[in-house]
Amino acid sequence: MGRDEEEAKRLGVVPLQHLFDGEEIAERLAHFLRVDVDEAIMEPVLYERSTGGSLGLGNLVFESAPFVDDIYLIIPEDEIPYCREKVVERFGFAKVRRIVAGGSERQHSVLNGLRAVEQVGADDPVIIHDGVRPFIPLSIIESSVETARIHDGALVAVPVKDTVKVVKDGVVIETPPRETLWLAQTPQTFRYGVIRAAHEQADTDRWLGTDDASLVERLGKSVRIVPGVYGNFKITTPEDLVLAEAFLKKAG
Repeated sequence: MGRDEEEAKRLGVVPLQHLFDGEEIAERLAHFLRVDVDEAIMEPVLYERSTGGSLGLGNLVFESAPFVDDIYLIIPEDEIPYCREKVVERFGFAKVRRIVAGGSERQHSVLNGLRAVEQVGADDPVIIHDGVRPFIPLSIIESSVETARIHDGALVAVPVKDTVKVVKDGVVIETPPRETLWLAQTPQTFRYGVIRAAHEQADTDRWLGTDDASLVERLGKSVRIVPGVYGNFKITTPEDLVLAEAFLKKAG
């Protein structure tokens, strides 16, 4: 085992470059993306904390895209030096403009990222993406950006497959029509002025939403659906790792 691998094992943090055996993911780190659409869009460097064994998966679709501009990573403050040296610099992610300290909640982390973005106009699209969704097609990201140019926000989502029940105290009280239900994913894309105002208002009100789109919705803004793919799943459990490995093998 090399020195880098030994240090990664000691810290429990490894760069996601390949998918290795991993027993359990302890937590997901949020990744914030900012884009100047006139020039480029961008995507995250995946970065995970794991317990027991190495875990990794490289996600280069945004970094390698010719229209990518800037990447802002949100990382726990005490892990920023490691992320910078062992991930960003080691693997040559040239479009990472800044690594920003995260907050106590994902929503707070995104707000930190929004406040850290430099040289951005109110109408410049901003892409917020979970780094644990490594299989997002570039075409869907582009669609979300184009949608956010026209509407207040773009939410990548897929229709539910199963029947959903609304339950209270263990009793079913409603069965919503399946055609009205979608599973929210990321990226979620907004013009900078819209999403910054939504986050600042939520922060003032001390209101926590379930995702970034919910903050925009509560201001009465229009968030449009961008059809996604079921393969854009989150890797947050050991079972997800098995699925991801199978997905990679199928992709060749």
